[in-house]
Formats: sequence, structure tokens, C-alpha cells
Amino acid sequence: MAGYFVGSLIVTWVLSSALNSVVEHAAMREWLNRDKAFITMIAGVLMIMLAMIGFAIWGLPDSYIGREVMTPSQLSRTMYTSCILNSLLALGYCGFQLRRFVGD
Repeated sequence: MAGYFVGSLIVTWVLSSALNSVVEHAAMREWLNRDKAFITMIAGVLMIMLAMIGFAIWGLPDSYIGREVMTPSQLSRTMYTSCILNSLLALGYCGFQLRRFVGD
């Protein structure tokens, strides 16, 4: 279970970092103004968060570990915990990176 949590958190972090670099690059090149970049970053991180929640809810039960290794109660707790952890990481990353857009 810990490997699944760590793996899903790494995927969330990598996707959020990639989104941040694209939005920062667009803002530096002035393809997006700061307001649009702020909204794009929020929308993108929310989409990443929803995708990771979807993977936890629909992907984990169909995986080998979900079918063969875990009991139904373990699977339920793991899905719930994964949704919470990925949401907290995505929102925390978003808040940490968005401080650049607000204070300028």
C-alpha cells in the first residue's frame, strides 16, 4: 500500500510540476497575463487532482493489487486515503506555486 501511495503522489507532483513549468513559461513570454496564468494554474491542478482521484476510485480496484492482494476493507481504506493524500498534495502544491502570481 505504501508503494501505491508514494507512486500516486509522485505522479501528482510530476504532473503539477509540468503544468507549473508550462504556465510559468507562458507567463514569462507574455503569452498569458498574470490573471490568466493564475486561473490556468488553478484549473489545471484541479483537473490533475480529479484525474488522480479517478485513478484511485476506478483504477485501483481493477488492478492486480486491488483484486488479488487486498481485502475489500483494505481496498476501501486505500482508495479513500489515496484520494485524500493526492488532493492535499495537489492543493498544497497549487497554493505554494500560486504565491508567485498573487504578490507581484
